[in-house]
Amino acid sequence: MRRRISLLSTTVLVVIALQVPEASAASHAGKGPVSTPATPVSTPLTAVGTAPARTASGDRSAGANTGGDGAHLAGSAGSGELKDSEGVQHGVPPDTQTLPAGTPDFSSNTVFGPDGRVRAADSAGYPERAIGVLIIDAPDGSTRGCTGFLYGPNIVATAGHCLYHPSMGGWAESVRIYPGQDDTNSPYGYCWGTEAYSVQGWVNDLDRNYDYGAIKLNCTVGDTTGWFGMHWQTSSYNGTRVAVVGYPQDKQPPFTMWGMFGPIEGSRSNQLLYTIDTDSGQSGGPVYYPGCGAFCAIAVHASGDQYWNYGTRITEAVFNNYLDWRYG
Repeated sequence: MRRRISLLSTTVLVVIALQVPEASAASHAGKGPVSTPATPVSTPLTAVGTAPARTASGDRSAGANTGGDGAHLAGSAGSGELKDSEGVQHGVPPDTQTLPAGTPDFSSNTVFGPDGRVRAADSAGYPERAIGVLIIDAPDGSTRGCTGFLYGPNIVATAGHCLYHPSMGGWAESVRIYPGQDDTNSPYGYCWGTEAYSVQGWVNDLDRNYDYGAIKLNCTVGDTTGWFGMHWQTSSYNGTRVAVVGYPQDKQPPFTMWGMFGPIEGSRSNQLLYTIDTDSGQSGGPVYYPGCGAFCAIAVHASGDQYWNYGTRITEAVFNNYLDWRYG
C-alpha cells in the first residue's frame, strides 16, 4: 500500500525560443539588439492550434510581498478544473520507449543509504499537480527527462541544465510539460514551451551556483493545477524541514512522481544542501515547505554528489529573475 505524500553575484538573463512542432509561425524580430551583457533578448514562436499564451495578470512590482528578511511570491491551489485553462493539449502521453529509465539529465543525484523516497499517491491533487515531468528534445537528437514546477499560470521553473548543456548540443529544441503525470495517466494534458530562460553564470560557465531556468508555456494550465509560491531570505535555512519531489528515472513504472521529506543541512549563499534522496530526472523539482499562502519553493533541485544533494537557492537575484520571466 502506497503512503500518500502531500508534499507539502550578479546574473545576466539569457533567453532562447523553443521550437513548437507543427508551428508555422511568421518570422519575429528580437526585441532589440544586445547593447550590454545584461540586456535580455527573446524570440517568441506561435503554436498553431493552441490558445495564445497570456502574460500573467497583475503588476510585477506588486507580485512580491516583502516583510522582515526577504520576500515571497504567493502560490495558488488552482481550480482543479481543466475548463479553467486555455491551450492545454491531450492525447499524446510521454513515450516510455524514447525516454527509457536511466536516461541522464546531465546531473548527478544521490540516494544516501536506504532509499527514503515514496511515491505520490495522488499526483492529481495540489500541490503535486503543480509539478510535472519535462520531455526535452535536444539538438543531438536525444530525448531527455527532467522535472519542472509551475509558479504562475503559464510559467515553469526548472534547472538550467535541463534547458542548456553542451553535452546535448546546447539549448533544448523543444520542451513539453505533463503536470501531475502518473505512469500513463496525464490528468492535465500537456503544454509546449515557447521560450527557455537561464543566466550567463550557467550558460557561459556551467557554474552550479547558477543552475536554474524557466520555461514560458503556450497554455495557462496553472489556472487549473495551481502553482508554487517562491520565497527568498538571507538568513540560514538550516533545520528547516522541506520536501524534494520529482520524476526520478530509477523508479518503475516510468513517469511516476516520488519525493521525500528532510531537513536543510547547509545554507550556502547560492545553494541549499540536504541528504534527501534523489536520482536522475528529479532535477528541476521544487524544494519546498508550506507557506506563501499555499506552498513555498525556496530552491530548485539541481545536482548531487557523495556528500550532499543540492538545490539552487532562490536568492533575491534569482527571485527577481523569476519575477521578470513570469511577468515579462
